[in-house]
Amino acid sequence: MTHQHPRILFLVRHGRSDASSSAFVPYRNGPQWDPPLDATGAEQARLLARRLLVMDPPAAVYCSPMRRARETVAPYVAATGAEVRYEGDLVEAHVGAWEGRSFEEIIDRKSTRLNSSHVALSRMPSSA
Repeated sequence: MTHQHPRILFLVRHGRSDASSSAFVPYRNGPQWDPPLDATGAEQARLLARRLLVMDPPAAVYCSPMRRARETVAPYVAATGAEVRYEGDLVEAHVGAWEGRSFEEIIDRKSTRLNSSHVALSRMPSSA
């Protein structure tokens, strides 16, 4: 009888970028849409690679085609030569009328129906 190791799935969010540290929701096709990692994000990517290197190599690495995601996986790929599969569906959600607004404005809007426990669990408005 052969022993099979359980499959483990790691979901990794990209390192920090100017957009992810901003108080505004970026426009989906605006200048902040595909920013690079900032210095903190680049360090986070290096630390992630170092942490993953002590584990068994993965069967597959999937990544968003977004710049900050590619830069996050790059140190690991450089150290291991792992093949990355870029998946076009792994991109930002369209947030409709929230684009370009501050998080404070989104929370304060009377017309915005927010989940009372967490904004991320709220339904996004249409873009119309």
